[in-house]
Amino acid sequence: MSENTVSSEPVKEPLNPDRNAVAREARALLEQENINAAVRDFKADSEEKKLALEFINGHMQFMRETVENDRKNGLLRKDLEIRDLVSHINMMLKHRDEGLFFTLVKMSPVHYKAVNKDLVQVANKKEE
Repeated sequence: MSENTVSSEPVKEPLNPDRNAVAREARALLEQENINAAVRDFKADSEEKKLALEFINGHMQFMRETVENDRKNGLLRKDLEIRDLVSHINMMLKHRDEGLFFTLVKMSPVHYKAVNKDLVQVANKKEE
């Protein structure tokens, strides 16, 4: 049997962020070629911006893991392969925004290459 526990902390109201604002903020970040700098300089000063940043961080984590795995296997994906992979993953989302989806797929090869470049630079610094 499970125990009922009573917390003395106030119950937080569920967040109702503006989905359009979240998508708009995420698209603005995705449109940047240097997404790492854009994320670093991004001011997440609203709930919508925090959610957009969380989405972008998830996307970039996926890109990093993909690039790291590809490098271990001696692969460098073509733009079409990257877009295909990202579009398949994105189709699994419960709620989709067409503009966000288009930007995500369009910019994914640029982000893939940027992550790869960063990993090469890190590896080169370790060798020095």
